[in-house]
Amino acid sequence: MSAARKGVPLSEVHKKAISAGKKGKPTKPKSKAHKKAISAAHKGVPLSEAHKKAISAGMKGKKA
Repeated sequence: MSAARKGVPLSEVHKKAISAGKKGKPTKPKSKAHKKAISAAHKGVPLSEAHKKAISAGMKGKKA
């Protein structure tokens, strides 16, 4: 589609979304309901040892 739109300026909203995406941030923030649904889906799922170590290191301010 980009070839068809050559020469068309991007809107400010689109520019911000592209910039945020390049910085590794989500372009659309998740709603509270979405976050709760994800959290509920993961309840009761055991964490791997590697994941536990990564969480522990993150809480101590270190990289895993």
